[in-house]
Amino acid sequence: MDQCSRCRFFHPVHSAFQESAGGECRRHPPATPKNSQRRARPDIAIFPAVMETDWCGEFVPRRDTSVHRRNIEANAAFDAAAREDATDAATCGLTQDV
Repeated sequence: MDQCSRCRFFHPVHSAFQESAGGECRRHPPATPKNSQRRARPDIAIFPAVMETDWCGEFVPRRDTSVHRRNIEANAAFDAAAREDATDAATCGLTQDV
């Protein structure tokens, strides 16, 4: 069955609060969401959230599980580095001049 959990573009998102039943579709680059007034938020960009059982017309099966595992590891490393940058005071411009 062609569902997101078996697609090469699916990236599972794990939460401390629940078992992973969803993730992100990384078929296209992340997009800037719009707020309730339909104005773009240029300060953030997100991938579309999907459930493992969702499907679409752009399904591409995973080819090699070892390649997929390396991609997941690379994505996890990228996510960790992004979180570290986002919480680094110097990167966020929160340092005080002495």
